[in-house]
Amino acid sequence: MAEAARSRVSIPAAGTHTIRGLTDPGSYQVSAFVDTENTGVHYANAPIGTSDIFTDTAPTGINFELALPSPAIGLQALQEVNVIYGDTTATIFYDGASDNDGNPIATSYNLYWSTADNPGPGNMCTDCSVTGLPSGSHDLFVKFGLTSPASQFKFAVTAVLDGSESAPVNANTAPSTSGVAVSGTVTTNLGTSGITMPVNPSRLLLLLINDGAGAYISTSVANPTSSQAFSFSGVPVGTYMLYTILDLNNNGFIDTGDISDTENGVLVTVGGTDVSGVAVALAAADAYPYVQTRHYSGDNYGLGLGTVSMLKRPVNVAVSGPQIPTRDMGLSNNNGSGSFETWQNVALRPTLLPSPDSYTFTIEYSSGSGSSPLTAPITGIVDSFATPTTPVGTISYPAPDPLQFSWTAADPTPGYSYNYSFWLNNPNDYFNNDPYWNMSSATTSIN
Repeated sequence: MAEAARSRVSIPAAGTHTIRGLTDPGSYQVSAFVDTENTGVHYANAPIGTSDIFTDTAPTGINFELALPSPAIGLQALQEVNVIYGDTTATIFYDGASDNDGNPIATSYNLYWSTADNPGPGNMCTDCSVTGLPSGSHDLFVKFGLTSPASQFKFAVTAVLDGSESAPVNANTAPSTSGVAVSGTVTTNLGTSGITMPVNPSRLLLLLINDGAGAYISTSVANPTSSQAFSFSGVPVGTYMLYTILDLNNNGFIDTGDISDTENGVLVTVGGTDVSGVAVALAAADAYPYVQTRHYSGDNYGLGLGTVSMLKRPVNVAVSGPQIPTRDMGLSNNNGSGSFETWQNVALRPTLLPSPDSYTFTIEYSSGSGSSPLTAPITGIVDSFATPTTPVGTISYPAPDPLQFSWTAADPTPGYSYNYSFWLNNPNDYFNNDPYWNMSSATTSIN
């Protein structure tokens, strides 16, 4: 896979490549890596190479060689593991170690659970392990069918590299919550338009997440129908993002063959009374395209465009539309396998009304097949900004530790979901650091 300026193409073997979409003047390099696991994920120890710097936006003859990183990066234990319990389910989020470029070191993970503390190899109940959890994908696994209550089980995850296994890291438990009920319906187009319901059992997982308040609640439904009711209980007051995953192949992973709305989600506001009628629509498709708008102070705008794998895994994606010439999209480091994204600042405010700008995605899949181009329109633009409350202006160094940053929400508040990203400037550069990227709109402070 070769990349320049977040434009990227995949080729079946080392050889010639063409990358489209380099339109802005500046300095470029082409870098490439070998997809050693055939997952679309750049692992830290994969062979890599980088070209010399060039300034032409339409150059030819950009040649270079690939080699293994030297020295190789050794196996490391996970950085963090968390678990959200349902009645008979446990949703495990795991965050493995990565190199300085954010590429995962481990090529897979193993999960262990037990009613005893500190589960791991040799300390687990019968058949209480899953090996080969994916690395660099969504880093989420759901264990269905646990004996109620699922919270009696403790979980731990190990990292795997070249046959070696790290020490297990115990999962932190999301705090229990109390509050009202949230209910609604998930509809899909399965069983229609030539898309058939799966023969094997499937599972529907729904997650209510309020990062700012640290509230994480899950519910699930076995063998859901194409119009499936759902409900949560014990939901505190707050603003949540509702994410829905239909695990069609029933393997507990979010992977190729499933459908979800984890890129956008549904905004749910909870007051002091039960919330009903929440509507979620999942469209079964080979891939899901999306367009996000970005608004910076000074009325500067940008677009974030991407695709997420669903029934098939994309290996090459090109996008075109208003203010965007045909551009090969880059493989997403955040979402991993089958997810592509690109960012582009645009000179004019994108058009929302009366007819929104729409973008066309042309996709090649790992199966070797293509599809009819997919389209996605702009769905919203946040025209107001959050207002910093503390601190305001520059901060003397060294700063207090911990230092809290707080702000008031955008006003007027948009009627659709939006996210914050937090950046810091020093005299020479600016930077962003997870987990302060794509924070929920309910978040109004961080330490």
